Amino acid sequence: MEYNNFSYPGRDDIQSMLNQLVVVKLNGGLGTTMKCDGPKSLIPVRSDLSFLDLTVQQIENLNTEYDVNIPLVLMNSFNTNESTDHMLKNTVVLKLKFIHFCKTNILILMHLNLILFRILSKKVNLFWYPPGHGNFYESFNKCGLLRKFLKDGKKYCFVSNIDNLGATVDFAILNFLMNPPTGQHAAFLMEVTNKTPADIKGGTVVLHKEKK
Repeated sequence: MEYNNFSYPGRDDIQSMLNQLVVVKLNGGLGTTMKCDGPKSLIPVRSDLSFLDLTVQQIENLNTEYDVNIPLVLMNSFNTNESTDHMLKNTVVLKLKFIHFCKTNILILMHLNLILFRILSKKVNLFWYPPGHGNFYESFNKCGLLRKFLKDGKKYCFVSNIDNLGATVDFAILNFLMNPPTGQHAAFLMEVTNKTPADIKGGTVVLHKEKK
């Protein structure tokens, strides 16, 4: 489906749509590729503002302009949870609800690790790793947020990486999901773009002979 075929909703419709939306940012990664030890989301990127600061501004602006209450949900890992929690406690926002949860920890299964694991505490992060972004669905459900948001009248989650500042709420895409031209609602929609040689990290969706 080409983006140019999507239609833009009216302002009154936008408010109703946004009230059914939850924004989820994947916040489990460290800034190792940028030579940083802490969470990538806390790295200053513009005017001393971090990825998290700029994301907060984006959602807060939507809430203010359209008089809605879109919550910002962060999916952390054990690598980022403590630092992010400390940052949020010291962040002043006017109109934004923060919620964060941790993705599942997975034990690294190696024979030597299993022996050492029996000796050392579970708190030793050496023996654990955070799974990929696909763990969002399981963790989001198990922590109870899925049930909570459904009860609150939310219907859609917009999910993207915390460092992807260009991934913002798009009214045309939201309108396509909520008011499909065919009348058939999509349970899942992914926006994809053409890749460049710089896009070498992480998974990539490939279309070959009309098959993904």
